[in-house]
Amino acid sequence: MSNINLDKDAFFRRMKRLYAGWKELGRLNLEEVNPHLRGGRVENHLGKTTLSSPDRDSNLNLPVLGSRAQHDWREADNSNEDGLTKVDAISAAVGVDEEVVYSKSTSLQTWLLGYELTDTIMLLTVDAIHFLASKKKIEFLRQIETNKDENDVPPVVLHVRDRSDDDKGNFKALIDAIKGSKKGKTLGLFTKDNYPGQFMVAWRSALKKEEFENLDISAAIAYIMAPKEDSEILTTKKACLVSVDVFNKYLKDQIMEIIDSDKKVKHIKLAEGVESAITDKKYVSGVDTSQVDMCYPAIIQSGGHYNLKFSVVSDKNVLHFGSIVCSLGARYKSYCSNIVRTLLVNPTDEIQVS
Repeated sequence: MSNINLDKDAFFRRMKRLYAGWKELGRLNLEEVNPHLRGGRVENHLGKTTLSSPDRDSNLNLPVLGSRAQHDWREADNSNEDGLTKVDAISAAVGVDEEVVYSKSTSLQTWLLGYELTDTIMLLTVDAIHFLASKKKIEFLRQIETNKDENDVPPVVLHVRDRSDDDKGNFKALIDAIKGSKKGKTLGLFTKDNYPGQFMVAWRSALKKEEFENLDISAAIAYIMAPKEDSEILTTKKACLVSVDVFNKYLKDQIMEIIDSDKKVKHIKLAEGVESAITDKKYVSGVDTSQVDMCYPAIIQSGGHYNLKFSVVSDKNVLHFGSIVCSLGARYKSYCSNIVRTLLVNPTDEIQVS
């Protein structure tokens, strides 16, 4: 990984925003910490976006939620006693679990570093930013290593894993750092992130022995990460365009061909085709396809059996030539998009008019 470039400027810019929110007792002035937001512009890629055609979707306008987002932040902070106001240190540990597609710890890590580093512990204290990981990952992180405060954030301290003592020495160093940060009693965590594996279990066990008070900081960190920089907005737009391209250039054409040829194709077969098309340069252009994957398996439903939850999977029923509901989502550089379309086969004149 040492050959991969880490965006140092983005790391320190976002870490500065994170520390500003923490040092100000959870009251984040978005404009001061993020100059991209001056004028009350806050972008949120989770809002509703209409994707209807390639021409229209090439100029996607993501929702602007400036003053409302800042208001929501302050309201949430005032009412949330388990936010950053009481935290003495912050821990985010990312392990390995193929069943976990999304987690708060992974989101924070990729937001700061641009990559997902498994079996890596990040600990934020008032005096230092600590990383504990394998030698190869630490070499990658040396790009941000500092011995002094930089960009208004503490120095970055790197710890290489030591399997000879099951990282007991490393865990002690991190725990000592927690105890030396502010009052040293309260640890901010993503409490729902419980990765399996010996390394993650050992870290949680070491923390449990110290009897720190654990507070969930998921909502507070989410608010800090919510404002999107121009580069993030561009990445989100590209993710949206991938979804549009795959639907228009692949899935819609496949369904039309199946109908015209009166073929019998199962929903699951169509969904599998979408997963292959998502990284095929024949259908996707303008992005690095090596960094594209599915947000969730494509969902194809027809024949009167519909479930509009994204947790459902395409079944083995044959595509019915009536009302066909298609859902798919592309993820590009960890930024997600989604498109849902209802296709009506030979609709009545009344339906077409309405």
